[in-house]
Amino acid sequence: MTETKPPPNRSQRAVQRPRDNRRAGRLLTLLIPFWAAVLVSVGYIYNTKLQQTWPLGNEIAKSWEELSGASSEPGQGLVIRKSSPQRELRNGVNIFIFQGRIENITDQVVPVPTISLEIFDGSYNTLHSQFQSPAKAELNPGESIPYTIEVENPSPKSRTANFRFASV
Repeated sequence: MTETKPPPNRSQRAVQRPRDNRRAGRLLTLLIPFWAAVLVSVGYIYNTKLQQTWPLGNEIAKSWEELSGASSEPGQGLVIRKSSPQRELRNGVNIFIFQGRIENITDQVVPVPTISLEIFDGSYNTLHSQFQSPAKAELNPGESIPYTIEVENPSPKSRTANFRFASV
């Protein structure tokens, strides 16, 4: 038969060493660059919305692009300016008309990629996708071109439309 020892009482437990505060300092120096990268990424993601809603958004957007180095995404340096969609009835067919302008906000010639339109329901399920080729292949600095996308018989569940540059 094996003999079991009772658990040690408090006076017999090992004494813990004091906490090393240098370790916490090293962890903090690692977390600062990590959170800076997270903030740059979040700013880059909201870049487009910022450009459309805030007068200084274009300048801040340029800064985010420089900081993130993400020039490989389609439409870098371009902004999609949207106007309110219009509804029209043609020969008994209900049509949504999306119009706006694509603007070059840089000081360089920028290629214009295909525009993607996605229509979502209230739960952000995709109801419709459509692509539109641009009227011009490149835009000079400060230049803009119009776009028009028409959707026939949109779903009555349509709630949101999202425009972006497609990487097709």
